[in-house]
Amino acid sequence: MAKSNRVRVEEIMDALKDGLGPYVLAQYKACYRGKHLQEMEVALYEVNNRSPRFAVEWFAQHGFDEGDYGDAETLVRAKNTAVKSVEMAGLVESGGGWVRLRHWSDVDPGWDPRADKRPTVWEGTHHLIERLDSHGEMGAARLLARMPDGMGSEARQLAYRLYHLCERKKWTAHGRDYNRLITSWRRISDEAARIRNDPSQMELL
Repeated sequence: MAKSNRVRVEEIMDALKDGLGPYVLAQYKACYRGKHLQEMEVALYEVNNRSPRFAVEWFAQHGFDEGDYGDAETLVRAKNTAVKSVEMAGLVESGGGWVRLRHWSDVDPGWDPRADKRPTVWEGTHHLIERLDSHGEMGAARLLARMPDGMGSEARQLAYRLYHLCERKKWTAHGRDYNRLITSWRRISDEAARIRNDPSQMELL
């Protein structure tokens, strides 16, 4: 991939749409230093957050049910991303002309945000719900402690947004999942802060 003096989000998106994968982004990132590395970080952040924006709108339309692949393509193009990119980010599954968001019960229970080259807020939110369900507040706190700076607060905001959306849609079961994370947040956050100050507690359950 050619180097340039300025990082463009469109170049990164081209790599994703061509199926080159997150590992290419890591190599691309390694080409930059100083100011250009900062530009790369900003570009990656913008790319990583286009997928969650798609997910929120898709969720508003379909919840966790299957939807038409063509409709998904139309929506992702409006977000300047691609279904393939969203699937690579672990947000959706697709096949046979359908697309559906992955429910928190379908996510990889061993997910480690430090090993994920493209962690997204949507992903982090639903992994926190999974960890809270399977390992309680301590398990969720250990996961939160390993998340990139800022992801935790954004995950909390997303949980609020999705909870209120579920309230409007009368999706009681889904709303309950988000509300549980919201009501547990203070204890999870306080425990995560303690864990960050004690490296021996950083391992995931």
